[in-house]
Amino acid sequence: MGYYEELRDAAYPYNYVLDSITLFITVSGIILSSLVLYVAFKRPWRSFNIDLKLVTITLFSDLFTGFICLANCLCNFFSVSAYLSSRAACDVNAVLVLMPFMTSINLVGVVAVERALLVVFDKRLQEKYYYILTGGLAAINIANALISLIYDAYTIQPSTMYCLYDISRVPGRVSSILLLVSAFASLGMVYIGYVLIVFKKRQRERNIRNNLRHLNLAAQHQPSSTSMKSLIIILVSSATNLPYFSLVLVALIDSSFWTPAIDTICTSLIMLNQVINTMLVLLMRYDLSDGLKILLGLKDKNLDQSVPLGSNVSYQK
Repeated sequence: MGYYEELRDAAYPYNYVLDSITLFITVSGIILSSLVLYVAFKRPWRSFNIDLKLVTITLFSDLFTGFICLANCLCNFFSVSAYLSSRAACDVNAVLVLMPFMTSINLVGVVAVERALLVVFDKRLQEKYYYILTGGLAAINIANALISLIYDAYTIQPSTMYCLYDISRVPGRVSSILLLVSAFASLGMVYIGYVLIVFKKRQRERNIRNNLRHLNLAAQHQPSSTSMKSLIIILVSSATNLPYFSLVLVALIDSSFWTPAIDTICTSLIMLNQVINTMLVLLMRYDLSDGLKILLGLKDKNLDQSVPLGSNVSYQK
């Protein structure tokens, strides 16, 4: 019995549990992301503001991740050992999974920075600065991939569905640390950016109440919707991302903690990003959510009064 077969036996039944979860998440994510991208690209790219450009790149990253995860799921379910059993196959699998996946996480952080600068500081930076920030995070991911490929840092993970870092070896530990740097930098942007937005909105709300005592109730509570959405993004990002990256951190100290069961749970949660990211986009972008409703026949196009695609007005300041 080969190494791959031994791992599969040790992972049973969690590998099939992860298969089922992955199939549902990836198919849902692929369909939802494709529909939103279709709605977005009814207008030319040049008409998009930087917010919508970053969002669409994020959705493309999620879409690519979804197809890779779906392929992994099917290969794992039908016991196609060739997709992981060789060193080259494992390396390719790890790179194909990690690069678009980390790009998506990084872009969520960059979007948070753009939102905070606009809403909190009323600053509109040139697009190149957001691309530079994205490129800096991408450079960490690319360097990480190169280190892992050169020093054979990838190995099959306990759930046997994908390859990631071999934390029992120094190169794998170094790569894991670089992964955490990229991930926590992006999550830090999300936390700081949206917390600042919440504080800014509450400050504006207090000022309105103090200066306009007779403001009607609906107007008083209108700004709170953005605060609530910002809090939702923080909570959802924490719920989907922190368990997996915390697992990587703990495994650097005690690798025995990374069991098939825990790997299945944490991987399932972080894969939810493929669906959650699109849902958050629809929550924050009225133009896209209205466009999707019209596409699905849930809203009359003639009654649509949403702002044009690409407009910053779609995100309530």
